[in-house]
Amino acid sequence: MSTAVAILNQKGGSGKTPITINLAGALARLGLKVLVFDRDGQGDLTTGVGFDDEIFADSGASICTLLTQGEGDLRQLICPAPCDAFDVVPGNIQMYLADKALFTVHNRERRLERLLEPIISEYDYILVDCPPNLGTVTDNALLACRHVLVPARMNKKNTRAITILLDQIETLEDAFRVPIDVIGVVPVGYVPAADQK
Repeated sequence: MSTAVAILNQKGGSGKTPITINLAGALARLGLKVLVFDRDGQGDLTTGVGFDDEIFADSGASICTLLTQGEGDLRQLICPAPCDAFDVVPGNIQMYLADKALFTVHNRERRLERLLEPIISEYDYILVDCPPNLGTVTDNALLACRHVLVPARMNKKNTRAITILLDQIETLEDAFRVPIDVIGVVPVGYVPAADQK
């Protein structure tokens, strides 16, 4: 049975991308089949695994067009990572436009869920690296994955960001009548008080 996980914190610089890449690599080393999505217009995951040209590719097929137009086969976007034993759906700068493009789309919060349905059984884990904001793109990830891992720096701003994220998760659970499990919070950049200067 496949497990899908959204790696999400709307606060930038919280370590979402390195955690996603390293988690994918660790799961793949255990012999599990892993698919990683880059849903952030910055494309740090895409370039981080070796697809340097994909982020600015001007091609008709991208995860953004599949999400917003609802046509096409997700399989055509899946590529093996050049140096890792997992598969990747590369991101594209067009993802910056996705929230706006989805605004008038029917059933816009469930587009990713529909795209995943034909392929979900082919993977043990699907990891979605989310953009650093809350909106329709992240709602899609939460509703499609139903599990969320929250990387967070140990400071007050991130504590507030987690509170806002938990409120958004509760809103989605109530609106769509589905459970969304926070499977963990990963502390990032923690410095013990004794080591602080």
